[in-house]
Amino acid sequence: MRAALAVLLACATAVPVVAQPPDPALQVARWLARRVPAIPNFRATYRGPAVWWTRPEAVWSIRPERRCHEELTEAGVPWRPMRWTPTPVPAPVEIVGPVGGVVFEKKRDGTALFLSCETALRLPHLARVLRDAGVQRAEVMSAYRREPATSFHSVGLALDLSAFDTARGRISVEEHFALAPETATCDARPPTDRRARALLDIACALARSDRWSTVLTPNYGRGHHDHFHIDARPDDARVFVR
Repeated sequence: MRAALAVLLACATAVPVVAQPPDPALQVARWLARRVPAIPNFRATYRGPAVWWTRPEAVWSIRPERRCHEELTEAGVPWRPMRWTPTPVPAPVEIVGPVGGVVFEKKRDGTALFLSCETALRLPHLARVLRDAGVQRAEVMSAYRREPATSFHSVGLALDLSAFDTARGRISVEEHFALAPETATCDARPPTDRRARALLDIACALARSDRWSTVLTPNYGRGHHDHFHIDARPDDARVFVR
């Protein structure tokens, strides 16, 4: 009798186990880990005077969505969630205001700036680099986009920056970047033109920061003649600069 009563009490007081839904950002992280090895590594086949750095301190991993959102708010980045994207993006967000005193604005007026939360967390540092160069507004040529599938833009982990507005005027990557075809980008002689010098300073500060896995300038080729491409690649210690 006592044994039966004990069983009844145990069943009555047992706490039901509720299965937690899988974290959407970590689901994308697992999908990305499977997908990346199949993506052509265009950086590895580049034959110009590029620089590869391997830095363990540059390694990062995709955070759970809630944690990333909390850190984004703590960092002072104005954002709101984007609930659906045509391609998998870890915690997609829309940037809805200036970051660190710098306005990040899409080149096409009226279009929203969508990013992975992980990329958005790098905006405060990017803003500091730009402020050091006197930048008040950064023109974003491309952030999240669904194509091409081989681009980190398609997972919200890349930005293309085409121009910068300062109190002294506009600085255009296409018009003012000083090409250095025979040398590594950050080994180039500082340009005499202040706008070209500012662009080189921005690119090399980003390259040294450990926040970005790739920094491409017009030195990389015609496809990048009018913008800087920067991306952040999870679980990768390599940094590629051209």
